[in-house]
Amino acid sequence: MMTFSPILYRIYVLEDNRAETLVLKLAFSKMENVIIEYFNSATSFLQRLEQEIPDIVLMDYLLPDADGIEVIRKIKSKSDDIRIVVVSSQEQVSVIAEAQSEEIDNFIVKSPSCIRYLRKVMNDLIILVNYYKSIKGTW
Repeated sequence: MMTFSPILYRIYVLEDNRAETLVLKLAFSKMENVIIEYFNSATSFLQRLEQEIPDIVLMDYLLPDADGIEVIRKIKSKSDDIRIVVVSSQEQVSVIAEAQSEEIDNFIVKSPSCIRYLRKVMNDLIILVNYYKSIKGTW
């Protein structure tokens, strides 16, 4: 009898705030079939991106060691297949519009209620990644 391993989805989380990272770890703790790696700096994140391409990137916009738009562009330069979700306290429409102009998948303003929505967004993106993987063979 042949058994199949579930597809594993690689998610990179770039968040410099420790407390918010802990909240995200708790929020994603029940997600199945995912490998989640957490980064507290753009530098360590971009180094890892050179080694392995994730399916999804969840990132803060305001980073101490890099500009959020530049990080998005570097992600996109690696692969257009990477799904990007920005989660930030930035509420300025111009900032959100600039990030969206880089063809990210979602921009979520940090708030106490955003975690439930974020979980849904991540699950929806996994479905999307699965679909693309099925039509391309491998990503």
